[in-house]
Amino acid sequence: MSKKILIAEDEELICLLLKRSFKCFQSLGVDILIARNGEQALELAIKEKPDLIFLDIMMPKINGFDVCKKLKNDPELKNIYIIFLTAKGQYFDKEEGFKSGANEYLTKPMDPEDLINKVERILDIKVE
Repeated sequence: MSKKILIAEDEELICLLLKRSFKCFQSLGVDILIARNGEQALELAIKEKPDLIFLDIMMPKINGFDVCKKLKNDPELKNIYIIFLTAKGQYFDKEEGFKSGANEYLTKPMDPEDLINKVERILDIKVE
């Protein structure tokens, strides 16, 4: 079964940057899924059961904190690795992120190379 990464991001440029950064994983059979709002992120997560989600906090319809809580409270989805990727860098926001169940919390701007290394580690795959 192929591995899946879900990018839940409403900002077009960030979405493109992540998609481009993760293109190297597609040749290894990793599916890259995109959700443009929190509602879509939840629907895709339930349907596709991704291995890893990069989740923005400030999104239309349902915010990232609520998406994360819903996924972590679902017995079938609670093991999905969730990384918040957000502009919200205050201590309070990070605390809220971990309380909602996130595995990691990163603030934008981010280094694409760091993200690639994280994906390799989390999905246990290596890009040549």
